[in-house]
Amino acid sequence: MTRIYYFTFITVCILLVFYSYGLVDPGLKLVGSRHFFLIQEVVKPWFFPNGKTAALFYLLFISLLYIFSFIFLRLLSKSKVHFKKILIILFLLCLFTFPAFSNDLFGYLAYAKILVFYHESPYTALGMDFAGDPLLKFWHWSHLPAQYGPFWIVLSSFPFLLSFGNFLIGYLNFKLLSLGFYLLAVRLIYKLSADNRMDAFYFALSPLIIIDILIDGHNDIVMMGLALLAFYLFKKKKILLSLIFFSLSVATKYSTFLLLPVFCYFFYCRYRQKRISWSMVWNLSALLMTVAFLIASARYEIYSRYFIWPLTFISLGKNQQIKTAATVFSGGLLLRFAPFLYYGDWGGNTPYIKNIITLAAAAAGFLFIIGKPVEIFRLVGKLVKHK
Repeated sequence: MTRIYYFTFITVCILLVFYSYGLVDPGLKLVGSRHFFLIQEVVKPWFFPNGKTAALFYLLFISLLYIFSFIFLRLLSKSKVHFKKILIILFLLCLFTFPAFSNDLFGYLAYAKILVFYHESPYTALGMDFAGDPLLKFWHWSHLPAQYGPFWIVLSSFPFLLSFGNFLIGYLNFKLLSLGFYLLAVRLIYKLSADNRMDAFYFALSPLIIIDILIDGHNDIVMMGLALLAFYLFKKKKILLSLIFFSLSVATKYSTFLLLPVFCYFFYCRYRQKRISWSMVWNLSALLMTVAFLIASARYEIYSRYFIWPLTFISLGKNQQIKTAATVFSGGLLLRFAPFLYYGDWGGNTPYIKNIITLAAAAAGFLFIIGKPVEIFRLVGKLVKHK
């Protein structure tokens, strides 16, 4: 039976790879290799101009990822599957899928190119200033300066340098960077949870993590990986290194600055020679990162990748109801992309449908937190039936 699950999951991942290339922006041909993206010519007619089909398959893949996440978590808890085999499958998925649901990875390439190739600061120079560059022309946020921290700008220059000016190599380098920090985060969650495999599995197999990190390659995993490393080093009493990596985390994307009260608590316990309550640390960190998620969502847009911030620490918590609620809510955040696929633009009915989905997911998550979703649904059903 386990082999059937492996085979089916591999099949789903292969189909997801093909699907991702069906959503490639035609502008990518300006910078891409026709040989590498030959698959695009085959699958693009199925999805790119056909919003209903693209949205339907997106919903199907999201549903399947959640189903397999649930199945593998159950099997892993009984030691009936090998996590390393699943990681190998996810590694190949990460490597070969196109970042179909976001073009931020190309923004990372663009900022790095502005710094390394044009010798300009991404904080002052805009992508639109280099109109003749095909990569910067393709990038959708070329009218804005860099919004990331200085450490990320410096770090992102290395994948670009190692590409030797080749777009495909640079693209794969950023994919590998995301994968590396994903593996680091999974390992650190395992170590910080006192070798609790299920906490690490919960994070690693989350469809939100698979979509936003392994497929789209967002740099949020770098920020959270460095934050986890800072916690791990403090737990090992390597205080200076812990503060250095915490600073690097903040200098990646700023949001982890809100974890500063946790470090104040660390030093308070150290000064008073009190034992650190790590369960409280994870709950407080999850709460602070939820605040960061709400602030970023209010300032910009409700992006699913922002929820990676609290989800990282929720994974370390022991409250299963909160974990279930986070799973439900993260699913709703991923579904926000479906209306765009269906209608083909971000205007019209898309914003309203996205907000309805988000509110519904938040409400469902709240029901799981209070622990009585089934009873409430039954009550609503009886009221509807009575009317």
